[in-house]
Order: sequence, then structure tokens, then C-alpha cells
Amino acid sequence: MSWIITIWDRPSLRRALYAVSFVVLFLGLIVYINARSHTAAAPGHVVPGSPDALTQSYGAPIKYPAAAGLVAKKFVHDAVLREDLSAAWDESTAAMHGTLSHAAWLTGNIPVLPFPKNAFGGINYKIEHSRARSVLLQISVGSIKANVRFVEYFIEMVPVSGGGWKVNYLGPRGTNPPIPAGRAN
Repeated sequence: MSWIITIWDRPSLRRALYAVSFVVLFLGLIVYINARSHTAAAPGHVVPGSPDALTQSYGAPIKYPAAAGLVAKKFVHDAVLREDLSAAWDESTAAMHGTLSHAAWLTGNIPVLPFPKNAFGGINYKIEHSRARSVLLQISVGSIKANVRFVEYFIEMVPVSGGGWKVNYLGPRGTNPPIPAGRAN
């Protein structure tokens, strides 16, 4: 035990032991970081935004179903232009209704940005994706009045049991909340 105290009393040996300890600690840290960064992803891990993530969330790509586009256009007339709120209720999912009852929906105070019917100039759309569990369109509602600006929406349709499609989401382009993950209701 006295030889340990003797070695420790020498400043040059103490500095050398500190230096070696620091180098060992530093190399251990580098090995640890390197090992963590090269760890293989667990099976089933999907990178967000990748084609696999889209397939996992929305299903496999499908040919654009014209029926989904017809529901989207009808929903714009019924809900956005407020032509038939009862039909808009039937054309949409519980996710679109939120906490509203059917009676509350019929008052017109719904989670859909309205567009003045007297300024309506038509609908154009672009397909964002067409998948087994979700069809997403970017819709532009045109205006025939100079003082009313056109509006762009994202509208998501999901398949329903027994065939057909319903609106699961409609929101103005460029606003929050973001487009929701695919969910079939």
C-alpha cells in the first residue's frame, strides 16, 4: 500500500495517469457513439415520408377512383357553399364532424371554411395521392367576383364499408392543422 502512495506523490506520474484516464474515457465515448449510429433499424421500422411509410399509413397506390372525386365536388357544393348541410353530413365521416351533433351541424356552424355562393366560379383539383385507404386532392374553388379571392383546400376521402367514399378532412391549403394521417372511419 505504501508503494501506491509513493507513486501518487510523484506529480509527473499523476499527470500521466490523468492523461491515460482521459484518453481511455475519450476513446470509449467515441466507440459508444459510433456503435449507436451504426445500429441497424429494428425490423418493421419505417422512415417517415418514405414510400413504405405512405403504404403503411394510406395503403397501396390505386388508380384514382372517379367516385371519390365526385364526392369531393358534391361536398364542396353541400358544405363549402352551404347548399345542403344535411347531405354534407352524410358525405362526411365522424372525424370530419368532430364533436358536433347532426342538429348542430345543420346550423351551419361547422368546421368548414365557407365560400360565397354568389362568387362561385367552379372547381379545379389536383390529385395529391390515390391510395387504398385515402384519396387526397388539392381543390381550388374559383371566384367570378374581383373582390372575392379563390380558395384552395386539401380534401381527404376515405373508403367506407359497402363501397363508396366519404370526406374525412377538409381544410384550407397553407393553414394549420396539418393534413392528418390516413385513418379509415
